This record gives sequence, C-alpha cells and structure tokens, in this order.
Amino acid sequence: MFVGQDFVVGFRHIDKNFELLNRAILGYFEDAAGAHSAKVGYGLWDIPKTHLTWFLISVKVKVIKRPVYGDKVTAVTWSRGRNRLYAFRDYELKNEAGEVVAIGTSSWIPIDARTMTVMRLTDEITERYETEDKRSFPDDKGGRLREPKAYSLSTEFRIGASLMDFNNHVHNTRYLDLLPEILPKELQGSEPDEIELFYKNQVRYGETVKLLYGEENGSHYVAVKSLDESELHALIRFEVD
Repeated sequence: MFVGQDFVVGFRHIDKNFELLNRAILGYFEDAAGAHSAKVGYGLWDIPKTHLTWFLISVKVKVIKRPVYGDKVTAVTWSRGRNRLYAFRDYELKNEAGEVVAIGTSSWIPIDARTMTVMRLTDEITERYETEDKRSFPDDKGGRLREPKAYSLSTEFRIGASLMDFNNHVHNTRYLDLLPEILPKELQGSEPDEIELFYKNQVRYGETVKLLYGEENGSHYVAVKSLDESELHALIRFEVD
C-alpha cells in the first residue's frame, strides 16, 4: 500500500535561500507515515484500543532536487517489510510534475503505550500495512550507524521546552536543530543533501547533554550523549559537497 500526503512549502519550512529544510522533509515523511498508520487502524486515535505506538529508530534521507518556497510536493510512503524486531518504511518526495526530489528509508520499533516497553511485532500488525516490494535505496545494506573513532569538538547543551513533543521527549525532527550548537563555522547554515540519524535513548526536558562533532572518511558526525559520555542518545551523519 502506497500512501501519499500533499504539502505546500511554507515560510516555516525554508532556509535563508528559500529552500526546503531537511527538518521539514523529515516532518513530511513522518506525517505521511502517520496517515498510513491511521488508514490501517494503527493511528494516534487508535492507541487506546490497540495500545500500539511506534518509535523511530533510524532514518536516512537523500535530496535529489531541493524544493523551494511555494512548491507543491507530495510525500509518498510504504511499508517495506520487517525483521524480528523492526518494521521498515521507505519514502519518496515528489514535486508537482511527479519528479522524485528526495528519497528516504527508516526503521521503527513497536511500543506498548501502556508500559512503554517493546511490543512483539506480529504478522497481524505488518499485514495490515500491505508491504510493497520497492526500495528507495536499492543498494543500501542497512546496518546500524556507527560513531567515528574520535571527536574534535564538544559542548554542553540544556534541553528546553521548545524541543519537546507530546511524548515529552525531544521530537525526532528537532535533533537537527541541535546541529548549529556544535558544528564548525564553515558548516553552519548548510543543508546537506544526504543525512542519516540513529536514535537510541530518549532525551527529556531539562536534561543537559553533551554534543560532540567529528569528521571521518568524508562524513561529518554529531553525537548527542549524556554528560559523562557513557550513554548515546542519538547520532547524526551527513555529507556535504
């Protein structure tokens, strides 16, 4: 099952060049995923009955042609199957002419909303989503995003209320808002065309985290960790031209 949702690129979705932000693309993809879940009976309004909610584990996005202010775009998503623990979901962002301007892939884990513990991923759940045999990244072998061997910059950052979502933790898309707090000056303000995020442990309101930046093999990394660096909250990797 392919599910699409239409958007118009607005003021809050663009950078200083009037181009679509990566955070907005992630938001469009997430909204389309929510529409898919609602369509098959596992949406937000269904949680009191199903007790099922989804936590995003990883997402990767590649921008092919960046939309600009005023463009009409459609985010299309579909289920790509599962393994024992994770469900996989892919995306395409299309412009008004039907061209694919961005692609994405993601992995999700089912959570029991009553206990906030991992729920067993059953055939009944996945069959409702009607898996499609299509991959946005045909050559991607998957696998967990790994930290670089070393970091060159670090800073502390206190998590404020503006980053919270309805689950009372930092929203998936808002981790990108932490990048300006740590990136070197030459990378400030850039919107990389390829970006990957891995989420491990939630960050909640009032926590002070450590942000670390490093570069390895042409890729740039930002880690969000506990102050003593013993716990990884999230890891972001991106490439710039």
